[in-house]
Amino acid sequence: MRRLFSLLCALGLYSAAHAQTTLQYDLSFPGYMHHEATVALTVHNAPAGPLTFRMSRSSTGRYATHEFGKNIYFVGARDASGKTIPLRQVDGDVYEVPEHGETVTIEYTLFGDRVDGTYVGIDRTHAHLNPPGTLMWLVGQDKTPIKISFHVPPGLNWKVATQLVPTEDPYTFTAPGLQYVMDCPTELSDFRMAEFSETNPDGKKLTFRVALHADITDDLFKTLVANMKRVVEEEGKVFGEFASYDYGTYTFIMDANPWDNGDGMEHRNSTCITLPLDKIDADQMDEVLDVVAHEFFHSWNVKRIRPKDIEPFNYTKSNMSDCLWVAEGFTQYYGNLLLARAGFRPQQQEIGLLGNYYNIFQQSPGVKYFTPVQSSRRAVFTDAGVSIDKNNFSNTFLSYYLYGANIACILDLHLRKDYHKTLDDYMKALWQHYGKVAHWYDVHDLETALAGITTQDYAHTFFSDYVYSSRHDDVTPYFAAEGLQVVNTAAGKAGWGNVTYESANGHPVVGRGCVKGTPLYDAGIDVGDEIISLDGQAMHSGSDVNTFLANEGAGKTVTVEYTNRRVHGTVTVTLAESRQLALKPMEGDFTTQQKAWLGPQ
Repeated sequence: MRRLFSLLCALGLYSAAHAQTTLQYDLSFPGYMHHEATVALTVHNAPAGPLTFRMSRSSTGRYATHEFGKNIYFVGARDASGKTIPLRQVDGDVYEVPEHGETVTIEYTLFGDRVDGTYVGIDRTHAHLNPPGTLMWLVGQDKTPIKISFHVPPGLNWKVATQLVPTEDPYTFTAPGLQYVMDCPTELSDFRMAEFSETNPDGKKLTFRVALHADITDDLFKTLVANMKRVVEEEGKVFGEFASYDYGTYTFIMDANPWDNGDGMEHRNSTCITLPLDKIDADQMDEVLDVVAHEFFHSWNVKRIRPKDIEPFNYTKSNMSDCLWVAEGFTQYYGNLLLARAGFRPQQQEIGLLGNYYNIFQQSPGVKYFTPVQSSRRAVFTDAGVSIDKNNFSNTFLSYYLYGANIACILDLHLRKDYHKTLDDYMKALWQHYGKVAHWYDVHDLETALAGITTQDYAHTFFSDYVYSSRHDDVTPYFAAEGLQVVNTAAGKAGWGNVTYESANGHPVVGRGCVKGTPLYDAGIDVGDEIISLDGQAMHSGSDVNTFLANEGAGKTVTVEYTNRRVHGTVTVTLAESRQLALKPMEGDFTTQQKAWLGPQ
């Protein structure tokens, strides 16, 4: 009996020593009027050894670093009795508890005064919380269950909108682990809430929730929700089904107030949309739906049809991907196209937008010298990344949004003309082979999927021309097949580049548009140069420059007198024909092809 008793004791001690660690967050807002929250993280059954806690350096849906550790302070640690225990800061956003018992609580004050999809905004009206910017986390416990409780100040009618897992308490939620909780933005406010449902082909019912914190009338809110439902349904047609959202719900967390920053941020089961509007009225409906269409498309493309180089997302560093030209660029293309298909955007307006994209695509040095893969990699420096030194992005970078949107459009046209298919067929293939089965992809997989709906030779050629190099074929025949022509709306006009001007010392100063391949740049003029005179005529403004050029012809050589940084000189510039590309219907009305492409599916 004694031996059995000793064995049971030993087993009991073993069990206690290996009890599952759990994490409990408590968020309160005693200083909400000063944009502050108090965050406490309690570790129950803490693992043995030193504990390392940290704030994130990057955020879900962003690719650059953001250094969230700068906005926490008064960081301290205590044990289960409330006694202070030693805490050591080992880096700007990393803290260590060297010795501890079974229960450890880390508490800190969080400051947040930026309402968007990346940061934290706390004020008298709401608490808009982005988890990577809000929650310190315990390193090495990515799969540890989490409970989060929100403690709303008395007198505030704040409810909670989130994709965290609800409990019986409307202010307490759970999450299965770190990756899930970081992907769940949360809004605490007196928001409006509405729901609608859709049913997948497998019979599974999905609930879509719209939580809106904004000034809007009841009738217009109903209209907005009905319009969002139409957009959701149109996007579902692309893939033939909706994703199987965790816990059967998808939440649109929307905030539109004049102190907000315009943003949209996709998440696996929700999206965060912020707009700087005094109020939402009928005139802003297109603006709101534009963000909705883009972000909801991400619930397939990037959150499930996902590049393998950003899965799992790393919250300690920037997240570089070769595939953002598809993840973001194809989404950019579809976000606009689907508004036309749903009837919210005139087809002529969509054609104009595609023409504008194509014009940038044709004239950007970033396309001539760098591939979409290289453009995607630059996201770690450009995706709301912060730096104070000047860069040369105008000559080296075209946003992967615009780059990818053009490639999506060109591929769509190719598939329609040569294979009697559409880009929808390609997206369905990506969904079936990668997104639906949680098989992450790389660039080679994208080529393989294209070969599956065309031929290996075509897929290889397309990727060689448009993905692995900056060599681009003439696509005007493909636009022509849809009844569209590419026209130069500035034909016959002389120019030296699409340059903008600032003003200093009574002279125009060269601004954006002075890039490689333009006559002005090739002559040796650079951004920041003051233009003193042209052919001896004094220049006092950008209007003076434009008036002068309007009276000259292509091929004319002009003498430019300039000054900058105490250097004064002259150069000669040979003017070229201006170039401003646009898409125009070849006929007075829309053709059958255009209606099939841009109309309801």
